[in-house]
Amino acid sequence: MRPGALAVQTAAVDTAGRGPAGSGTLLATGLNRPGTGGQRPRRNGALGPVANVEPQLADSNLRPPVWIGHVSLTTDCLADSHAFMVSLGMRPIVKGEDFAVLELRAGTHLILQARDQIKPEMAPFDLMVDDLDATHSRLAKLGLSPSEVSKGSIHRSFTVRDPSGHTVKFNSSHVSDQPV
Repeated sequence: MRPGALAVQTAAVDTAGRGPAGSGTLLATGLNRPGTGGQRPRRNGALGPVANVEPQLADSNLRPPVWIGHVSLTTDCLADSHAFMVSLGMRPIVKGEDFAVLELRAGTHLILQARDQIKPEMAPFDLMVDDLDATHSRLAKLGLSPSEVSKGSIHRSFTVRDPSGHTVKFNSSHVSDQPV
């Protein structure tokens, strides 16, 4: 992981999810680097504490207090991309001349942004579904030509191409049994 990256680091941790056993520093920041004294550089260069971070969700029966609000994808065929995303199971919220907003589970919004030209690539997000095989079958029946299902180290997955050529990945669910 590059220095300064904010990401969950999976390394040698104790059973409480803390950094190198006994360090008392949570690795959720991914910034427990030698020579920082348990502090992380801030944007202004000052050091700030990362030790003893308390979870914001004390009651495990509650939904987490944060979620992904928006993700975006460019398209050179807005109407077709909008219809495609609706066929995947997204809820249409608003459609303008050069954008569309669709809603996913948990209230995350996908913002489609119209452009004259785009470079088709892997979408900057992936989708998770409760029943991957049923979703694969449904999308095949819709004529969306999903790839074969493959087995990874964590998920089973497949991909489809949206009308503008982006590849969208579908993953099997590994959501906890707690409210999300």
